Amino acid sequence: MVSEQEIKEAVQELRNVNGVNGVALVTCDGLLIYSDLPKDANDKAIAAMAAAIVGTALQVVKELEIGNLSQVMVDAIDGKFISLSISEDEESPILSVLVSPKANIGLVLLEMERTAKKLRKLFE
Repeated sequence: MVSEQEIKEAVQELRNVNGVNGVALVTCDGLLIYSDLPKDANDKAIAAMAAAIVGTALQVVKELEIGNLSQVMVDAIDGKFISLSISEDEESPILSVLVSPKANIGLVLLEMERTAKKLRKLFE
């Protein structure tokens, strides 16, 4: 069993990227594993929605036969919500981040991939 402290250490560098305002790790069926989202966020609801978004995106890429899903991004005026599965296994946990509108998305995505790799090792 992976501890909260191990997850916290794995996501620390991602959390420190300028513009990252929150991080969550959820199961593929929408249960919260870890949350460092803003205090006013409903963590459990965000977990369920992140899983639904990624699940739907997986169905789209499968139906269109366009390869493996890289990430899903919800782009709003006041920020972005980016989610990705930590491995190609459809049952793997989902890493999600909340970022400010001015965040360097390339840097955020790079650090998300690094973090996913760390998390993948923890959950093997």
